[in-house]
Amino acid sequence: MTHRLDPNKLIKSLGRIASLPDVYTRLNAVMKRPDVSVQEIGEVVSEDPDLTARLLRLVNSPFYCLSNPIETVTRATLVIGFDELRDLALATSVVSQFEDIPEEVINMRQFWKHSIATGIGARAIAKSRRFKNTEQAFVSGMLHDIGKLVVYTQLPDLALEIITRHQRETLPFYRIENDVLGFNHTQLGVLLAKAWNLPETICNAIQFHHGPWAATAEVAIVHLGDLIANALRLGSSGEQLVPPLIPEAVEFLSFNPQSLGPLVQQIELLYNETVSSILTT
Repeated sequence: MTHRLDPNKLIKSLGRIASLPDVYTRLNAVMKRPDVSVQEIGEVVSEDPDLTARLLRLVNSPFYCLSNPIETVTRATLVIGFDELRDLALATSVVSQFEDIPEEVINMRQFWKHSIATGIGARAIAKSRRFKNTEQAFVSGMLHDIGKLVVYTQLPDLALEIITRHQRETLPFYRIENDVLGFNHTQLGVLLAKAWNLPETICNAIQFHHGPWAATAEVAIVHLGDLIANALRLGSSGEQLVPPLIPEAVEFLSFNPQSLGPLVQQIELLYNETVSSILTT
């Protein structure tokens, strides 16, 4: 049975979640000024101790492989760059936006593990393809399933119906969402991303990571990162199957089968070494 629901109303019903955390909004505003200093950036981020700690753990993790420890946000900004720090702040601050989702609907720690794995995979793929903005690839991967959290938060009963059917039927998760809701998490996710005023590249990766194929590097990278995360069972966003491969995505990135094996091993190793830097126990 398909329920007649309005995805735009679902986004509006999120309340405070439909806005990004205040610290990220202030950081983004400050960084738009041409005369912004690293000290100002450090002061804004330091207003949120949890975000500060998470960022510093991430910068000092194998994710960056820096030779010397980074002890302040100011130093982190100098080392990795303004835009990169802003992107990491976005990815890590969103973790705190969705809380109190019932355990019987989804295990949030497992959800964020899958999101982190996809982000790490997308970043590794982007680096291997010499993609310029690897941190934005990480953010796109981290946020690719954000639309599922809208369903889990606002429609827990229907979410359970979708998950139960997905476990019983050999159909992709998004196909069952279409059947139950009349739309799927990619459509909800892009609406939320646009409400957050995120860049078009991130919006496209969220909207098209399951198809239809959109010929951009960001979409191809996140699509492949998601498949690898699901294949390796690194966390779970509710998906029980590895989503169907979009052949054009692999062709677009000019991968050959021999290069994928070592890359997958690298992604799994980096995930195991990094996931605790983003998720606290």
